[in-house]
Order: sequence, then C-alpha cells, then structure tokens
Amino acid sequence: MAPRVKSHCSNVIEHWIYRHSEDIRIQWGEYLCSGVDFIEKVYSVEDVLSIDKHDMDLDFLDQCDGYVQNYIYKHGSFPQPIIVAVDPGHINHPMDPGKMKSPKQLIEGNTRLKVFRALNEKKHTLEKRHMVWEMSFSPDLVSPIFYDNQSHVP
Repeated sequence: MAPRVKSHCSNVIEHWIYRHSEDIRIQWGEYLCSGVDFIEKVYSVEDVLSIDKHDMDLDFLDQCDGYVQNYIYKHGSFPQPIIVAVDPGHINHPMDPGKMKSPKQLIEGNTRLKVFRALNEKKHTLEKRHMVWEMSFSPDLVSPIFYDNQSHVP
C-alpha cells in the first residue's frame, strides 16, 4: 500500500519513494504516514547552496558522468526537484544517527546537489530559480528511534 501524505505529490512519491530501494519506504514510512507535508518552492542559487549536506567533493564532477550531470550542465538546474526538510531539528534522521540539521536538511537529491555545487564552484552558468520540494514535519510528531532499518517509537 502506498504511503499517505497530507498533500499528495505524485512527483515526490514517484521520484523519491518508488525509484529508490525498498529501504526508503521502510525508513521513511512512519514519517510519511504521520504528519509530513510537502510544498513545492522556488529557490535561488544561494538558497540551494545553503542546504546542509556534508561530504561535498569538488572532484565529484570528474567521477560523475551521466544523465544528471549532463542535464544540470545543459539546463542549469535539476531534472527533478530535490527534497529538503525545513526546521527538522526535532526529528531523528532514519538513515543517519541523531537529529536532522536545521534550518534545512537535504533528504533526497544527493547527486543533484553535488553536481549543482561543483558546477557553481567552477563558475558554470546556473539558472536563477530552482524547484525544490520542502518537507515539513508536524510539530507534535513523535520521532521514532531507528535501529538497523527497524523503527521503534519511544
């Protein structure tokens, strides 16, 4: 059965949940069924660059060859919006230990963000506006604790 979210976003469901592994449904399922909302927003280049994501490697462009890199290089933006959690500091990240980072935590779109940042660093021309899905959590959401892809609500 497909997860139910407050605002049904076929793009989010298709490009994040069903094009990734079963782990996405397992790891994020409790959140998606209990108080998560998605809003499509327009971000500037500066907004995109402010998204918290670690392990950025500028040599990534030399290692990455394919659809995403070619699309962003040619069009100056993402082929599909990335997903960013807004003010998620009270929520446990299901794939990394501990709370998510605030004010913005990248949820989906690692390759797209890496290519975007690398092209920006290399002074490649990027579009001024970029579509992004902002993911927000209900403030009263009880954050599950995750152990080896198994979630347990305290």
